[in-house]
Amino acid sequence: MVLTEILNTLNNDTELQLLLGGTTIDKKIYAFSANKLNSIVYKYIELQSNKIIGQSRLEFTINTLQVDYSLNLQILNRVKKLLLTLASENFSNTILKVEQSGGGIMENNETKTIHNKIFLTIKYREEV
Repeated sequence: MVLTEILNTLNNDTELQLLLGGTTIDKKIYAFSANKLNSIVYKYIELQSNKIIGQSRLEFTINTLQVDYSLNLQILNRVKKLLLTLASENFSNTILKVEQSGGGIMENNETKTIHNKIFLTIKYREEV
């Protein structure tokens, strides 16, 4: 499955886990929403399918304290380095292409946190 392959890549990367402060029990990568600092929250959405090629969107939100803005950017850059593909390069046999299709940063002054979003479009071979 596409999502499993992407999450395994993130969970198994030592550099990303050091940035997040992840452990063997808690990798600091969560589905939907989590109010944990130094974490990545994701949503996976199927967009298109024709039984041959599929396309989905993966939304990541990187959560840190405002004072840790540089850490937030380091986490974002590591995620991009791990997942984005070069023009003629496949991510894997199943995942053909991973491209950034948007993003932005939000600040919550009440909680003194920042939430950096990145939207990825994933094109993949479907398993029929």
